[in-house]
Amino acid sequence: MAGPQGPAAGVAAEAGTAYRRGPPGRRGPGPAVVSAGAAPPADGGWQAIVLEGIETYPLRVKLLAGLPDGRIFCKAEGHYGGSVFDPRLGRFTETGYCRTEDYACLAHAGKVYWTGYPSGEVWVYDPNRPWTHARGVPPGGQAVDKRSAASNPRSLGDFHAQRVSQMLSAAVGADGKLYLCGWGVRAYKGGAFCWVDLKTEARGGLWQPFIGYRTYWLATALERRYIVVSSAATRDGLNNWQAPPQGKLFVWDTQAGAFVREIEPVPRAEKTGPIVEVRPGCLMGIADDPDKPDAGTLYVVDVRTGAVLFRKRLPATAPVATSHTTAQCGYALGPDGYVWTFLGRGAWAPGTPTPLVRIAPDDGRVEPVGTLAELGNFIFMGNDLYLTGTEQLRRIRNVSKDGRQQHLTQDQR
Repeated sequence: MAGPQGPAAGVAAEAGTAYRRGPPGRRGPGPAVVSAGAAPPADGGWQAIVLEGIETYPLRVKLLAGLPDGRIFCKAEGHYGGSVFDPRLGRFTETGYCRTEDYACLAHAGKVYWTGYPSGEVWVYDPNRPWTHARGVPPGGQAVDKRSAASNPRSLGDFHAQRVSQMLSAAVGADGKLYLCGWGVRAYKGGAFCWVDLKTEARGGLWQPFIGYRTYWLATALERRYIVVSSAATRDGLNNWQAPPQGKLFVWDTQAGAFVREIEPVPRAEKTGPIVEVRPGCLMGIADDPDKPDAGTLYVVDVRTGAVLFRKRLPATAPVATSHTTAQCGYALGPDGYVWTFLGRGAWAPGTPTPLVRIAPDDGRVEPVGTLAELGNFIFMGNDLYLTGTEQLRRIRNVSKDGRQQHLTQDQR
């Protein structure tokens, strides 16, 4: 299992630069080490020092985005930065610091977009340019504004006006807009559906349709024409603290620029769960079983008609929460044509052995792949599966068409 070790996505730097002020004109030696080449400001009041031996600790990898050249952008947990991993070289390159707590991340047209908390702020990063955001400057210096073209990554703005505190999912539509969904956290228990036009960077969104529905997962269908929102019924102050009888899927048509239908795939199920397109226009999801705690209900719906094509009871549900832990569990269509995910709500507890499975879209057959020590989000890069959830980036090589050859051929990067 062991592979070459690289820095985890959230490893902090081992030295930091600080600034101190002395008597005017004094530039003599002090107890700290003066950083090489650091020119004091013109008034002579400040000089840079390097603080050595700062104790650091690694953070877990939280989010991944695959780049067109095969590299993988990694975001760390917490309000910290990340790194870019090159599988061909087996090497990590640390990026920088961005003061957001992120829950959704994707790559599109060679750039990386992420969003999360607070206020659903959206950032765009060009991995082929140097990281310039939040680089330290001497006191009195001018930091790069996060909205300026010189900032990389750059903020595209937030969605405070749409009552969003925390974005949880993102997807790009056929109309060139980045779509997002999230909720109000403390101020508002319902959800919101928002967008950024990636050409004009104009922002917009809706929250009124989601009174009583927390929106937490997005999927696309029919070559990204449709954006489908998965939700959870929630007690909402704007609905007299009454929860609707079940969660819904909301179907947005990018051509019409409007929601065109709502689907209730499992009656009385609080959550409609994670969803992914498995055939053109057909999405597979896993809802909670309304009659059996901790069990799940697998379903397939046609977003064009709203028809529920089949349902099947599962012995366990996918451990996908509707708040800050949404990003902890992967759910994606693999290169073998199966839907890959974890099953078992107990997987939320750290260190709990977690079954990784793949599900056949045609009949809902569940096939065990193996058991991992930690739950994780994941992406496929070619035939390799990369997973978050630990301090190292995990990889399962060569996912085979029969799903059996490399069940636990896992290494850690």
